[in-house]
Amino acid sequence: MNKLTLLALVAFSSVASASVFNVNSGVLANTPDVAFNGGSSMVRFSDGNFFRMKGFGDRVEMQSLSTMDWSFDVKVIYPNMLPLADLYNIEKSDIKTIVATARHSNMQEYNVGVIKYIKSGKLRLRVVSAHIIPEPETFSLIAGLLALSFIAIKRRNINQNQP
Repeated sequence: MNKLTLLALVAFSSVASASVFNVNSGVLANTPDVAFNGGSSMVRFSDGNFFRMKGFGDRVEMQSLSTMDWSFDVKVIYPNMLPLADLYNIEKSDIKTIVATARHSNMQEYNVGVIKYIKSGKLRLRVVSAHIIPEPETFSLIAGLLALSFIAIKRRNINQNQP
């Protein structure tokens, strides 16, 4: 077994054995946080887009502002929809992903990860991550680059094996 294979196995085993999910905030520009029993917070992205979360007692709603045009696959979050998370030990199963679509920005889509937790005795919702969903053309570009790389590596191996 060569060194490269051994290093790959060690890296894979350390990733596979990790129990804590490392949250990557992605394109999130702030840490929006709102109580279920009231208040509101703006969810801001690094590209300037934003929408509002507002607490209404029994739920938190995702809202489009008058200057923006948003749609959400989950517009309302009720407390029973999420497990209670530990802010210092967030696991992947604690995060609910919402797809937020900025129709005003050429249908740009974001995966927005939210968690439910308790602070000062109040049930709260916090956005912990946001990532831009690539357009379908991006996936075909990536697939094409992978295919091209595979062919180049294959040819290189064939050329090295010839006398």
